[in-house]
Amino acid sequence: MNEFTKISLAGVSFNLENDAFAMLENYISELTGFYDKEDGGKEIISDIEERIAELFIERNGREKVISRLDVMQVIETLGRPSEIENEPSKDERKEQPVRRKLYRDINNKVIGGVLSGTAAYFKTDAVFTRLVYTALSVLCFFISRWTGHGLWFWSPIIFYFLLCMIMPAAKTVEQRCAMAGITPGINDIQKGRNEMENIEKGSSAIGGFISVIGRILQICIGIILIALGFAGLLFGCAVLFGIEIYDSVPLISALNYIRLGVSHTIVTTVVVATHFLVCILLLYWGIKCCFKFKSPKWRPGLILFIVCILATIASTALSLVAAKPYYNYQSRLHTTELAGQYDTLYVRIADTPVSAHAKGYVHENRWHYRLWYVEKLDGRKNSLEFTVYPDISINRERYDSNEGPEIKCRHGYFRSSILEAGYTSSEKALQQVYTIKDSLITIYPSVYNKTDKYRGDEYNLYLYIPEECTVKILDFDQANIWRDNWDWHFGEPYKND
Repeated sequence: MNEFTKISLAGVSFNLENDAFAMLENYISELTGFYDKEDGGKEIISDIEERIAELFIERNGREKVISRLDVMQVIETLGRPSEIENEPSKDERKEQPVRRKLYRDINNKVIGGVLSGTAAYFKTDAVFTRLVYTALSVLCFFISRWTGHGLWFWSPIIFYFLLCMIMPAAKTVEQRCAMAGITPGINDIQKGRNEMENIEKGSSAIGGFISVIGRILQICIGIILIALGFAGLLFGCAVLFGIEIYDSVPLISALNYIRLGVSHTIVTTVVVATHFLVCILLLYWGIKCCFKFKSPKWRPGLILFIVCILATIASTALSLVAAKPYYNYQSRLHTTELAGQYDTLYVRIADTPVSAHAKGYVHENRWHYRLWYVEKLDGRKNSLEFTVYPDISINRERYDSNEGPEIKCRHGYFRSSILEAGYTSSEKALQQVYTIKDSLITIYPSVYNKTDKYRGDEYNLYLYIPEECTVKILDFDQANIWRDNWDWHFGEPYKND
């Protein structure tokens, strides 16, 4: 049984028979002695070793023991340095054209290597393709400004990233040689390396300037992505753990009080997971743009991008299903005339919460009044009850002597909410909103909790009154009320009669 030696070649482990190992070692030593005097000799040796590893894998796989015959075949494929010295000149030999292939040049990339790979395919300088792309981008920008269609502005960016997904990256020596249109022998590997170095250095001062500008732009994009990702993570954590609706009840639980077309737990879980995945992806891309580190072989960025796409699709689909009860929005305006002439109208706020755990919020000015309460229910963990009153607006108009005030109530609703509540029409729902008795208007609230959830109903009361009429909000329990304004009436200054 032949003994074998385990080696690592271009980061790949191989098992070689001892005589095969000795032959390979002599061959690499011969190459090292030949290319040490060349500029970039170490990089050329590294590329040749990578090509040898590719040939071993292509012929024998990773597990099979490499024999002496396998090494001889690889040497015959690549050639020896002595053959390069005795190689005829370009005029003395007929070169067989090698078909170029289109790859992304990831060794000379600014973002994805699309433009540098395209330049290699067409035998031109990468600076030229970048200038052409920049000119086309500027042209699309002016077209978008001229036509008013934003798609023109985004089309170069979308086209670039589509090419990033379609064009394969030139990762192996064989692929890099195919991109440059050369055979993967040791002589052509040296030529390909020199050609790539010339491209990276740039053929002119403009090329170097464009490369510097591109690198600065890449770092700026990376910083923006890192800032967006970090801010998104902070915002997500604040929503989950920091921001409260009221008295230690987190904001994320607000969906418990809204009628949805699907379980709020499922929607919350998928949307939150998608948000954090996108933030992590932005951080990864930002760090990669700033520091240009080499991606691991298992491609975490690509995997994370695919997962984010799938999660975004799932979140969008769930959100559409959750919003299904709110598709058919309708609005009706109902008018009620008040019999008689009144100098003062009184508005009574009915059924205000009296619990010590209730807190009211009021926004008011001379022409508008809005009031709602939030209350933490005793004995129920993270359970709230919202008491919401219709918005009241005052409109002063000149009336004939035989006309009096009137109330117009606009009811905005979704058809499914009316049917679910058991009402046959919007008029039936208004019976629960306000009543009129002489000059007293009583306003009733809508109450929402985890059982009776918000269904999208919106009530607005418009009081059309003569210019000399005053509207007063009757006194009620004002404890624990947060307000923008202490003026509790409309019209002339308040007088406590």
